[in-house]
Amino acid sequence: DKLARRSVTNRLKRRGFEVLPAETGERALEMAANVPVLSAVLLDIDLPGIDGLDTYARLQESFPGLPLVICSGAISPVVSARIQRMNIPIECCLKKPCPFSDVLAAIHKVTASQSSIPTR
Repeated sequence: DKLARRSVTNRLKRRGFEVLPAETGERALEMAANVPVLSAVLLDIDLPGIDGLDTYARLQESFPGLPLVICSGAISPVVSARIQRMNIPIECCLKKPCPFSDVLAAIHKVTASQSSIPTR
């Protein structure tokens, strides 16, 4: 949602991250295709249009190795089963509400051994 996106964006920016917020999965895919390099993507599952898991799958297909983190309040048993079928690492999935320190830790963990991924 807009408030959560703004809050996380501002907190990440204060910690030195360059952030490109997207309101929808489609917009995230479009941005990824037009940004020369991405270090990581932070996704919610409950997005208008294509959901976060479909966005995740499309990003992985288009940009193999791109670090992705899911942070969502929509992780139900059905969604958890879908996450497992997609082989998304559990350390890449955070259930909201969660402390911002957990979001930072997940981003640092998935990017620790990665350099930025060219997206074009």
